Amino acid sequence: MKESFIRWQKITIQQLSYLINLIIALSFSILGFSISLLMNPQFTPIGWSKLFFTSSFFLFVLATVSGIICSMIRLADYRITKNIARKREAGVSDSELIYDRIKTRCLDT
Repeated sequence: MKESFIRWQKITIQQLSYLINLIIALSFSILGFSISLLMNPQFTPIGWSKLFFTSSFFLFVLATVSGIICSMIRLADYRITKNIARKREAGVSDSELIYDRIKTRCLDT
């Protein structure tokens, strides 16, 4: 049972990584396209199209920043979890690992 849990947990982590990378890549490409449109002198959105273009641009900036923050938080979580595993193998008691475990729970939520 434990082996299947570890295998499925690994697959879940890989899928989450893939999804975050996909969101970041799509956001960067759409931002690049938007910037290239803005640099074109023939592109002049007016009225509702200007509002939609501006709001979508800022939403994609937000999506890009969110994806980068998610990646940084996941990296911090993996580092803390790695340290917990090393300390546990070194024979550190569970009471000394409480602070690190609290940090990982805060990063997970």
